Amino acid sequence: MSGGSACHGAPPLAAPEASDRAGPRPGGGEAWIWTTLRLRSPVFVPLVAISLIGLAASLALRPAIGWALESRGEAAVRGVASYVWLAAALSPGFALLKAGVLAALGWALATLSAREVPVRPLFSLLLVGQAIIALRDVLSVAAIYLRGPTGIRGPEDLVVPLGLDALFPELGPAGTAVAGTCGPCDFLWAGFLALGLRRVLGLPRGAAVIGSLALWGARVAFAVLRARFVA
Repeated sequence: MSGGSACHGAPPLAAPEASDRAGPRPGGGEAWIWTTLRLRSPVFVPLVAISLIGLAASLALRPAIGWALESRGEAAVRGVASYVWLAAALSPGFALLKAGVLAALGWALATLSAREVPVRPLFSLLLVGQAIIALRDVLSVAAIYLRGPTGIRGPEDLVVPLGLDALFPELGPAGTAVAGTCGPCDFLWAGFLALGLRRVLGLPRGAAVIGSLALWGARVAFAVLRARFVA
């Protein structure tokens, strides 16, 4: 009888092994977001978050647009407000494009270093990173409201530097673009990405940090190219 009981009790011993292959559970010392990104690789939820952030920032910015364009009439206010709403509506599409480009670069770097990286979790991780970058709009609106109506005298006052460009405003287009990618949301993005590369994709700590810095460098390069193109 005891031997039969032992045999019947053997299968449950294999369960932890299967659980280990699936990765740590949300409550097992690993944050819920890492497990979700690794196993489900969501796309819709980050896009919804980006949309809501953009629309909320646009709505909150409407009074400040009125302050900045008060002397130009209501038509100018409506025109700029419409442009801001359009940019917010298109933000999920731009986020998909940016995350896709960065995912392609990350996959290429991993391939060159002889590492196998699943593309879908990497893309989902970078899409969540775009939601973090979108928080810059919230910080920008908050900074504008801290200035108040008396501090907003024209459209140029609606552009708030949120990185090192706030400390070094006379760096020129390229230098300002580089400094602008060194702000709170950018540091949070880099830290999130380094942790995600390690916990979602299983990269070693050093490789995860290097990968995060490399993709940050790609963002800086894109910002410089955009600044030169616009200038």
